[in-house]
Amino acid sequence: MHTKPGEGTTFELYLPIAAESVVATMPTLREPPRGQGELILVADDEAAILEINRATLGCYGYRTVCARDGAEAVALFCQQPDDISLVIIDSQMPFMDGPAVLQALRKVRPHVKCVLTSASEIKSAFPTDGPLPPFLAKPFTSGQLLEVLDRELHSS
Repeated sequence: MHTKPGEGTTFELYLPIAAESVVATMPTLREPPRGQGELILVADDEAAILEINRATLGCYGYRTVCARDGAEAVALFCQQPDDISLVIIDSQMPFMDGPAVLQALRKVRPHVKCVLTSASEIKSAFPTDGPLPPFLAKPFTSGQLLEVLDRELHSS
């Protein structure tokens, strides 16, 4: 150690040479699952989240149609109910909340596949006319979204 007033201190550290070469290993990152052109309806009242989800899904092989509220989601779904493979619904939106949207969609197509998202706990009652959809708590990662979509789209 060398110290000079006004210039600071210099430390020299000597370590022994390792007997074996140590290579840091990174965990293998798995590529998120890709879509095969499936049409996904994304319903969220937050424009930024809607755009992020649309862009992410587009980059991973999905087509999207977007709704800014629950009523618009139901209207868009009714225009092409057999073409939409899955619906991503924010649980708290103006005009119709997520559970109400799901209930309306199930009247059109009883076995519609759906993923429900929310930044807070869900306060509304879920429809009892079908299974509860998977839930993604906001904020979620693109990887989490893609994994849930893949699982829901390819489950029986």
